[in-house]
Amino acid sequence: MPNPKGNTESLKHFARGDDSKEPLADQPVQVRLPVSLDAKVRALQNRTAWMRKVLIEAAEREGLI
Repeated sequence: MPNPKGNTESLKHFARGDDSKEPLADQPVQVRLPVSLDAKVRALQNRTAWMRKVLIEAAEREGLI
């Protein structure tokens, strides 16, 4: 249950990692990666933006969007 006295100003210091302007979903999507890929993805400097970009490219390629 959300805090009725919550302050969204405290979230503004988390800069978005990409230049997309489309609003993000409220709930994140989580996946487990193969061990061989996990360490490589975690080593990326901006892995959230990279994963978002890769998922969008795959969705476009497969005709989902």
